[in-house]
Parts: sequence; structure tokens; C-alpha cells
Amino acid sequence: MYMGPRIHFYSVSFIILWKTILIFVLIFLVIKKGKRINNYIKLGYLFSLKIWLSYGAFMYISDTLTSFSKFILIPLVAHFTLNYLTNTNFERFLNFIKIISIYTIISTIPFLLNLLEPNTEGYDLATYGIAGSFGFGGLYQNEHSASVNMALSIIILTYFLLKSKNNYYRLFYFSLIALGLHVEYITYVRTGYLGLLAGAYFVLYKGRKLKMKLIMIFLAGIISIGLFFLYKNDKVLQMRLEDKTVYREHTSENDLGSGRLLFAKTNIENLFESNIAVIFFGLGRSYSQDLMAKKIGGRFVSHNGFVDALTDNGIIGLIIFLSMLYQTYIIIRKNKKNILYNLTISVFIIFLTVTLTQSFYFFFLNGILSILLIMLNQQGVNRNKIYLNNYKQILNEK
Repeated sequence: MYMGPRIHFYSVSFIILWKTILIFVLIFLVIKKGKRINNYIKLGYLFSLKIWLSYGAFMYISDTLTSFSKFILIPLVAHFTLNYLTNTNFERFLNFIKIISIYTIISTIPFLLNLLEPNTEGYDLATYGIAGSFGFGGLYQNEHSASVNMALSIIILTYFLLKSKNNYYRLFYFSLIALGLHVEYITYVRTGYLGLLAGAYFVLYKGRKLKMKLIMIFLAGIISIGLFFLYKNDKVLQMRLEDKTVYREHTSENDLGSGRLLFAKTNIENLFESNIAVIFFGLGRSYSQDLMAKKIGGRFVSHNGFVDALTDNGIIGLIIFLSMLYQTYIIIRKNKKNILYNLTISVFIIFLTVTLTQSFYFFFLNGILSILLIMLNQQGVNRNKIYLNNYKQILNEK
């Protein structure tokens, strides 16, 4: 991951190459043993194919291929998990989710200690009055990926912290969560902040007994006081949350969300100013950016996954995307008593929050959500002794 954007084979970066190899491996495994399929997976494949059926899809084949490869990971991982998850390897899948979260947080240490140069410098804090400083980026190619992956990892490890019976591992998880919260804070990415808060409600509070809810409310009050003092003493944080910079003291309607409302409004206008065929099939990602540049002078995306699904893929694409999210909701709703319910709904809420404020193209978030959905939906997870014994073994860290 670190060398990914630094090594190039001709014009192709290694990070694109290893992700492409992963996708082809998954395709091979699914073809080899992929007889089982569900509606969530079918809709995921359908939306992936729909990406190729827009006005600008073949005008910008490289960009269309990029969007396609990012999204198809969702149904591929789900399809793989559905056909390869068994009673005996349940532990492997759950351990994978835990270990990748541990890795995500531990991997920040060399960058915090300035032992490695980050792949991205993150937000330029000179914009907020601190010259020569940048928000955290670490392994990732942009600060949003760093922040979203950090929020996801914190939520997953919080789940294991609450379930674990081993005091040494509780201390280990708690230490990692504390480090992750520090890194999340210094990314200064509001998308990650919001995803973390939304996910935390479901993993910490939702479905708890009254006594635990009161404890959580008390702790939330203490944390809120601490966050208030942090906010009052950190000018960068204040300016980020208030949409201000050293160049702009007052926030206009077009500046809200770093211009998100303007970008979304312009994209929607461009779509509905097109002919009826384009309205139903979409402009395509790059062509919509071209039209955006003509109106406001910059090739931006909407920074809202729902608006991008509409403008890039038209009314048909938006319907398919919303149908896939509805299938996700159905799977979660019918498994409320499942041992993985709290964790899965938390990750799904992070996905919705990130989609609403940024996009749905986050590699690890998409993959982990797909794995959890299939694990959650496996029949008999609550009743099957093998599943439960493996699950308890992981929580006891044996």
C-alpha cells in the first residue's frame, strides 16, 4: 500500500495494478465456485454494468473503467463471501475484519514519528493559518480515505473491545482506539468525523440495556465537554467546521460544505438540461465534470454519492443504487438478533454517511461492508454451535 502510488509500470501505478489483480482473482474464484447469489449481489453487478451505459462512458473509457473497477468490488466480495463462507472458516472471515482494522491504525505510527514520508500530505493547514503544516494522510492517496478508514477501524475495534472477555486484549484494543481517535482528529476531515459519530451511536448505544444506556449517556456527556474545549482551543478545527479559511471569513450559500451544495446543484441542473435519454441513462462521470467546468470553472464531482449516482448514471442508475441499499437494509433488519447486528449496522451507517457527504468509492469500507452483510445473513449464525463456538473463541482471544 505504501509503495503503490510510488512505483509505476509505464503509466500505470502499482496501486491500480494490485487492485486490478485482486479483482481478477475474485472473478476467477466466483466463476469457479459462485453458484449461490442473492438480490444484493445481483443489483451490485447491475449497477456496475450500468456505469458503462451513460452518455460519456465511451468518450472517457479510462475514467469509466476506474469507476467500474471501484464499484464492482462490492458485489464481487459479497459473491465470494456467500460461496466460500462456511461453519468452519467463519473465524477466518471475522479475524480478517479485526486484523485489517488493527493494521490500519498501527500503520499510522511510522508517519506520526516522521519515519516515513506520507503518500499524501493531507489538507494544507496554511489555508487555516498554520503555515508548513498538513493534515494526516499516511498510507493513503488522499486525506478522505485516511479519515474514513480510520473511522471504520475505530468502530470495528470498539465492537471487539465491548465483546472481548480477555483483559489484555481489551487494553490492546483501547490503546489502538485512542491512537485511532488522535489520528482521526488530525486528518481534519469532516466526512470521517461524521461517519465516526454516526457509527458510534449504533455500536455503543443501539440495543443496549437501560443501565448501559445511562452509562453511555454519562460518558458521552464527558466526551462532549472535552470535545468542546478541544474545539475552542483549535483554530483549524473551528475553521474546518465553520467552512472558513484565512481567505474567507464569512460563509455564503455556495461555500457550504466546501462548495458541496453548489456542485450538487450544478450537476443536477446539467443533467436535467439534457435530452430525455441522457436524463434516464446519465452523463457519465467525466462528461458531467466537463459540463461543471463550463459553468463554475472547475471539474468537480458532487461530493454526494446519491447525486453522483443520479447525474453519472441517470434515473435508471439511481433506482438500481437505491434498490441495492434497500436490499442491504432488508438483510440487516431481519437479523436484529444476530451476533453481528450492531457491527454491521454501524458499518452500513458509516457507508451511508460517507456516501451522503463524499462518495461511495471507498475500497476497504465497501469490501468490509459486503463481508459483514453476508456473514450477518448466513442462516443459523445465532443457533449453530460451530459458529457460536468460533465466535466466542475469537472474543476470548484464545
